[in-house]
Amino acid sequence: MLLNHILLVVLWTIYFSLHSILADNRVKGIIEDFAGIGFRFYRILYNLIATIGLLFILIWNGYISTPYFYSTNTFVLVVALTITTIGLIVIKRSFREYKISEFIGFKSTENPDKILYTKGILSKIRHPIYTGTILIILGFLIYRPNLTNLLSSLCAFIYLMIGIRLEEKRLLKEFGSSYKIYKERVPMLFPKFK
Repeated sequence: MLLNHILLVVLWTIYFSLHSILADNRVKGIIEDFAGIGFRFYRILYNLIATIGLLFILIWNGYISTPYFYSTNTFVLVVALTITTIGLIVIKRSFREYKISEFIGFKSTENPDKILYTKGILSKIRHPIYTGTILIILGFLIYRPNLTNLLSSLCAFIYLMIGIRLEEKRLLKEFGSSYKIYKERVPMLFPKFK
């Protein structure tokens, strides 16, 4: 069983590393030079690789059987489903501000006018998709509280924090002082309640 958990952590590490490498602008530039006009399909391919990789790891995660830390009951189920539902709502609201066709890769994501989107949910939190993902993972962990899911959740949480830092760096480079002001005004993951 220990070997299965080690392999799980290794798979998550490879997955998240590949995810970050393929999202890096320098790597995308190299691939664009190599692929030429075919680069317009890069984002679709990137999302396809990410989805297949994620499904593979989640199947492996489900294959590893470990006992629960505590027994689940109706109350735990309601709490888990509530947290997960809030996460899904946050992600759904996020896509009001992002164009899903651009996110998936069916349309270009270029932003030649350098417009920083700060309306809707983006006026409350800077990274709503990450927030929603964290809530979904937390809800699932509460619902199925075992070592395997704890390891997967920890790997995901660590990567999300790294991913946010990398994205913030890219956004500061792209938008400069306007992103710096936005960053000072709007919290990263969870809204401020007055």
